[in-house]
Amino acid sequence: MASKKSTVYEPAQKVFSMPHSDEAEKHLFCCILKNKSEALEIVSELSVEDFYSSQNKNVFLAIKQLVLDNQQLGFATLIDEMNRQGTTKVSGGVDYVSEIYSLLPSGAKYKDYLKIVKRCSLMRSLIESCNRIIEKACQVDSDEDALAFAEGEIYNLTQTRQVGKLVPMQDVLGKVMTEIQNRFHNPLGTQGVLTGFKRLDSITNGFKGGELIVLAARPSVGKSAMALNFVLNAAKEQQKSVAFFSLEMTNQQLLERLLSAMSSVPLSSIQTGRYSDTNELSKLNSAYQVLFEKMKLFGNDTANVRPSEIRSQCRRLKAQGKLDMIVIDYLGLMQSDQDDGRKENRQLEVSSITRSMKNLAKELDVPILLLCQLNRQGENRATAKDGIVQTSKPVLSDLRESGAIEQDADMVMFIHRPSEESKHEGKRQLIVAKNRHGATAEIPLGWIGKYVKFYDEEDFLAQVGATSTQQEQEEPDYMQWSEAPQDSFSEE
Repeated sequence: MASKKSTVYEPAQKVFSMPHSDEAEKHLFCCILKNKSEALEIVSELSVEDFYSSQNKNVFLAIKQLVLDNQQLGFATLIDEMNRQGTTKVSGGVDYVSEIYSLLPSGAKYKDYLKIVKRCSLMRSLIESCNRIIEKACQVDSDEDALAFAEGEIYNLTQTRQVGKLVPMQDVLGKVMTEIQNRFHNPLGTQGVLTGFKRLDSITNGFKGGELIVLAARPSVGKSAMALNFVLNAAKEQQKSVAFFSLEMTNQQLLERLLSAMSSVPLSSIQTGRYSDTNELSKLNSAYQVLFEKMKLFGNDTANVRPSEIRSQCRRLKAQGKLDMIVIDYLGLMQSDQDDGRKENRQLEVSSITRSMKNLAKELDVPILLLCQLNRQGENRATAKDGIVQTSKPVLSDLRESGAIEQDADMVMFIHRPSEESKHEGKRQLIVAKNRHGATAEIPLGWIGKYVKFYDEEDFLAQVGATSTQQEQEEPDYMQWSEAPQDSFSEE
């Protein structure tokens, strides 16, 4: 008995011709050639890829050169330019140029033809992007990679279609004046994402949409803790939605630090399960309820997350109306999406990352807080006084890996620990070294490591006084086990 032959079903292949309009392209050429006053405006809105056939590409390149050189537009000058570029013969010769020049359209009709040419060009680009997406989907194993690639292709396509134009400033002036008046009548309505630190908020009026804010410090000085303090105020006090990308710590570690800061229960107690009294568990439960029910936080602790993945995930959150701020901890662990030589040159790679993050902030209209490390130059400037190491204040040139960080950032802030002796508790400075939209400043703060929390200076002094009184009243057995290794209270 003959065995059945298995049948493989394949979808029917449809053959499509790429969208184009040879007539619209030739008529557009005629509009340029017959209306010199409009020629530069038309040419500035076109690229060679907007034309379908190779002969029309060559004609456009010759016309564009004549326009840019402010040469006379005519049959003879066009032929001469094509002869110089060596494209006359391959473009149909004199006969093809004569055919274009004999058409009737005037420059007044150019917008109709331009619209057709640009639409067909966009459709071709979209088809090519879809083909690349299909090819990528057939090659990768990760659905996230495929989705990120697809979103990147479409995003890049939309970006290339946006062409800015000069507009009369009077057209914008009315909108600006209305906004200024609204600020006067409702100052609170113009605030961005507030940090919870009074002097910093008075200088910045909150982090605004479209801003790239860099927070930098040496290791174990408090970058992650400061970022979490910002997040806590935004999410708890302002009900803002925050996306936190942590390339170093897990989501569990971040939440433990948040719970410690919210409840004023020492982080070491949370980590070890050894509490001084039952009130600490009650405080933690209260913090848990607030965190669970009222705060809108989203975390990604993937160690090697790339800018394209951050962009993809944040776009989805924004589309759902769930994104007011992005935090990335930290730049030094990020890798760019580039497959070219940038990955062999860390400075170029960092430049690509910071530019990508700045563009994302503008695209989504949210502030992005990007953490990064400082190099060791500041340590070389340190001095000793009475046997205590006095660290020097960081400066913009201390930013690690690339000058592009300073260039792309709207704001650069440093956390400065004046003395090594105050590692786990003591005074700090938040130095606003660059502020594109306002003043720079040195803001005094306080740090209590066991709560993983920064305070405004006056609140810190009050807190230290209350803590000292409380410690005097605590039981001796608590003092015995609470002497955990100092690393348990590390600021990072």
